[in-house]
Amino acid sequence: MNKAIFRVSEVFLDFDHFRSVLLGWDVDVTQISPGRLKLGWDQLAFDSGLTLSHLETNRRLADQMSVAHDRITFVVCFARNIFCGKEVQEGTMLIFGGGREYRSILFEGFESFEISTSVDMLADWGVEFNNIKLSNLSPENCRIPLLKSETAMYRGLAAAVSQLADSQRDGDSQGNWSLAAREKAVNLTVSVLQRSQTVNVLPEPDTMNLSGWLLVERAFEKIEKFGLKKVLTVSDLAKMLGCATRTLQVAFRTTLGITPLQYQLARRLNLVRQELQITSHGQATVTELATAYEFYHFGRFAQYYYNLFGELPSDTLKSFKVPSN
Repeated sequence: MNKAIFRVSEVFLDFDHFRSVLLGWDVDVTQISPGRLKLGWDQLAFDSGLTLSHLETNRRLADQMSVAHDRITFVVCFARNIFCGKEVQEGTMLIFGGGREYRSILFEGFESFEISTSVDMLADWGVEFNNIKLSNLSPENCRIPLLKSETAMYRGLAAAVSQLADSQRDGDSQGNWSLAAREKAVNLTVSVLQRSQTVNVLPEPDTMNLSGWLLVERAFEKIEKFGLKKVLTVSDLAKMLGCATRTLQVAFRTTLGITPLQYQLARRLNLVRQELQITSHGQATVTELATAYEFYHFGRFAQYYYNLFGELPSDTLKSFKVPSN
């Protein structure tokens, strides 16, 4: 079977840049921990529509993604993270059903192995979910603790995908190894799913555990609507959400590790950065873009920007080059 192999592993300007180069996903991601963002991404993509991917990142990100309605994605987490409000431990498989958006928090040092396939192919594997609709599969209620041996095998597959994607060799040997990795990934995933159904580890969502996360999600929506051009105080945001200020503070601290005001600042800085990345020389100045997002103390703005991204906004404007397809 034919395959398409590529590798990207470099320092990106942010997660949106990373995805625009690789996948063209329509996503909205906010870097919320300071320092230069570095991502490693390796993928084997087969003409059947199945893909195997290995991802590593060194900064904490608030991630919003969507899965096509006819796709199912399995994500094996090799590190602790928060997906859709649920804390996920090392050695856990998550299932992302198609046709909806997901918000997650990727911690510093996040690493995962991902298998993405079509609904039809999943049926060909003989996988059933005890009458659960595939569209209802989500990380909130589909988290499978892996055995240590299974986690070790997925780690081996992640390393193999990176090695194969990095290889410049052509010919039958490369193709055979890629196909072998695909078959091992499919067989291992089917085995895990069959075992999980036997021991019934697909519980209903725990709404109590999700309450803080849902509050943060609602806060995200209010900030996007009202807090990008005018900073909302915690009190104002809490009133909009109908909750106590302390409840909101605790929800943000627990979920993001920062306060609502710190998130608003990070979000606005990320948006300025995106504008700098797509601005041609001479079309706009740093000052004009900063002012558009209500930054009027330019020395303080530059310091905030440097603290979060590890470079000055003028450096971003000078160095960014629109990637060629």
